Amino acid sequence: MPFPLSNRRLRQRALAALLGLALLALAPAAARADVQPLRWSPPPLVNPTTIQLGQGVTHTVLDPSKDYIIKLPSYQKVGGTEIEGGHNVVIKGGSIAIPPTAANDPERRGIYIKNNEGTVHIEGVQIEDQPGAIGDGIDISAPDSTVQVENVRIVNINGGLSTFHADVIQPWGGVKDLRVDGLTGTSNYQGLFLAQDLGPIGSVELQRINLSPTPGPYDGGGHMLWITSGVSSCASYPLSLSNVYIQPRVGRSLGTSVWPQLGSSLACTGSTAGGEMSWSALGVNGGVSEGTPLSGDFVPDRVAGLSYASPGYGSGAVAPPESPLAPTAGTPVGGASAPAAAPPPNAALSGSTAGCAGCTLPRAATASPAPHKASKTPRRKAHHKKHHKRHRHKKKRRRTRHHRKHR
Repeated sequence: MPFPLSNRRLRQRALAALLGLALLALAPAAARADVQPLRWSPPPLVNPTTIQLGQGVTHTVLDPSKDYIIKLPSYQKVGGTEIEGGHNVVIKGGSIAIPPTAANDPERRGIYIKNNEGTVHIEGVQIEDQPGAIGDGIDISAPDSTVQVENVRIVNINGGLSTFHADVIQPWGGVKDLRVDGLTGTSNYQGLFLAQDLGPIGSVELQRINLSPTPGPYDGGGHMLWITSGVSSCASYPLSLSNVYIQPRVGRSLGTSVWPQLGSSLACTGSTAGGEMSWSALGVNGGVSEGTPLSGDFVPDRVAGLSYASPGYGSGAVAPPESPLAPTAGTPVGGASAPAAAPPPNAALSGSTAGCAGCTLPRAATASPAPHKASKTPRRKAHHKKHHKRHRHKKKRRRTRHHRKHR
């Protein structure tokens, strides 16, 4: 028997309401991320050159006196991305994946910033290790550079003590100022490995970050935030933490998922109060909370990546404190040169960038490691074995393996 008209309308409204709730449940986090203005604006660009990257492993050499816009492909870029040199550089949107065929360290870095002398702004990028792959999210070796990472999602980072010591972010070669606002990271080994290593770290500012482990089994690791140099040192740098969350592995506490960890014999050991881990002896501003944000990931799936739309920057957004380059004749500020043609997907080319500023050459998957930087695995294996052996630190052995890896 048909319902009266009033009842039909009530049922239609009820169904519409249920449909709306279902759609809201599918993407509430994305809406939250989109309306959160970012803290740091991209750096000023003067006559920037736009470079379009293609498929595969790429090594882009930039002129340190010029500004650039680096564009990732409209499809997922499968292969590591090295950006060397440049003044102010902006990378916004796009997706990068490390494949299981990556054969050496240069191929196992989602983004590698090297020898930049201005500010690198990385926003809205998604980085992941494909099933069976091992690799890092973002590596930095640029002690004269400010690196800004905003609304970035780095997930499924995979490695181990006996294979590749994978990190979500590691500035092993130094950075002047590392700024992160909006980061979701997952790893089966480590998260933010921020120890001063082969280059100085001037300062680090972290906010709206959530880190969690991927499912086991595990081969060592488990520290989602590492602050000091080595396991027997309190050497650090100015560090601020705001809305930083760590979900420990099953069976581990927050106190043993960071370094310096709770109960360490170091004078700068961490302490807990009100569910937050802090390091007053290091002068760290703020602390780390256990678990995940109440509203979910700070950078949910499908917010960063190919369809990224920037939420803009807050009224108090900070631009890097540096003078822009003097304008030169040619492309106006905010303009771009003709982009380099992108190779078709799965293309594998090789070549040299010697003497070439602004060149991007995809490398074959079998390329040899760069001669100045040996394998990542031995140095970090030695470093972490010392930690797992009740923190017995043998400086001579560490120094030998340390320099073998990075020479």
